[in-house]
Amino acid sequence: MISDERKEFLSKLDTHQLIEGGLTAQEQANDIYDEAKYIKFILTQRMNKDGASILAHPTIECKGKKDNTSWDLSKLASVRELLSPEDVNLFYIAEHEETIIVPEKYDMRVGNGFKKYGGDVKEAIENATVDGKIRDVTLKRKE
Repeated sequence: MISDERKEFLSKLDTHQLIEGGLTAQEQANDIYDEAKYIKFILTQRMNKDGASILAHPTIECKGKKDNTSWDLSKLASVRELLSPEDVNLFYIAEHEETIIVPEKYDMRVGNGFKKYGGDVKEAIENATVDGKIRDVTLKRKE
């Protein structure tokens, strides 16, 4: 969390200082994030090797979270034979088709290609375009 004093300091920097500071902070954050991911990877390997879901530490809780469980459907078929028909109906859904309502949509990866026709088509597509707001800034060193 950024302290109020730090926020005040940053707000007084000129644009070039903010760009340079932002890039440096972003690079440091990326390095820290990559290291944290690698540490978690190693801990996961150790848990899997030892068959553990918790690793001991005096002050930090280290719990592993398993992937979503999956089942061998060919083996579950035998379970149906062991259940009452009522329970089978609660437990098993046979393969079937469903009809759903899909809302109208336009694939503009294709639609933008139609601008090549020019004229009214191009104008209609451009008139339908809504410019988005800037939501993020990318900082990268120049080569």
